[in-house]
Amino acid sequence: MILSFITVLCLTSVLQVCLAKGRDFYKILGIQRDATDRQIKKAYRKMALKYHPDKNPDNKEQAAENFKKISEAYGVLSDKDKRQC
Repeated sequence: MILSFITVLCLTSVLQVCLAKGRDFYKILGIQRDATDRQIKKAYRKMALKYHPDKNPDNKEQAAENFKKISEAYGVLSDKDKRQC
């Protein structure tokens, strides 16, 4: 019974991440849906360097917002359980 409840909670949290504000995490990182783990990591690193707030001193606010989106996308796509959605 407890195990079933925990499983439901985990699946619910995964679904919430997948539906997070209708974001397309693949599009955010600029990759295809069939991207490998290596391609996901490479795209994240490239985008993270490009949009890191320290690299964009003239537009830190927008860079920080973009950096958060990129980090969230990588957080979901790098986890195979969350990526299943």
